[in-house]
Amino acid sequence: MKKKPLMFSPADAAPADRVPAPEQEPQRGVGDRYLHQLEEENRRLKLAVADLTLRNQALKLVVGKKW
Repeated sequence: MKKKPLMFSPADAAPADRVPAPEQEPQRGVGDRYLHQLEEENRRLKLAVADLTLRNQALKLVVGKKW
């Protein structure tokens, strides 16, 4: 038994009524707020890492000096 070759034909395409209309798309307000919160948290974490890195370098300089 031979298998049919897999081919795409225009008849296999989804009908136009299955394509969602722009007014049917989900609202993006909640996702935008979540993205803004993540970006704000990312900014704060980067500042914390920068501060701790500077403190670590300063402590290494102090410990490395001979008194």
